[in-house]
Amino acid sequence: MNKAERIRVLVEHLRREGLQPRVNQYDVVIFEQQSNAFLVILDDEDPTYYRLVYPDFQRVRPGAELDRAVLASYAVVRRVKAARTWVEGEKVFAGVDLFCSSIEELCRVLPRAVSAVAGGVEEFNVAYRAGAPGENK
Repeated sequence: MNKAERIRVLVEHLRREGLQPRVNQYDVVIFEQQSNAFLVILDDEDPTYYRLVYPDFQRVRPGAELDRAVLASYAVVRRVKAARTWVEGEKVFAGVDLFCSSIEELCRVLPRAVSAVAGGVEEFNVAYRAGAPGENK
């Protein structure tokens, strides 16, 4: 199944789930759940690799905020199965990388992947609020 066919199957699945997915100019599938936008990125070369991303869920300024965000991202990797968070510039993202043998398998595990990402965001927020070691709060 080529990438366009996998996108079609995923979009149809998300519509059956009551969501309103769209596909952008980069062939990224975008859907909203509980007012949060998620991206599903399908790999051009590897039909078994998918990435679910919750983009730009928090902004941080350079300096102490950025340091806290990086440390909070480490906490997510240590404490939450599958999910991770990362900082790009002043934006914080969350996501999970998935290897699925078929697009149908991705459709089956997508709710659990969304839950993992939500758990990663929650853990990030807890760790971020706790602050960096030695920082005055």
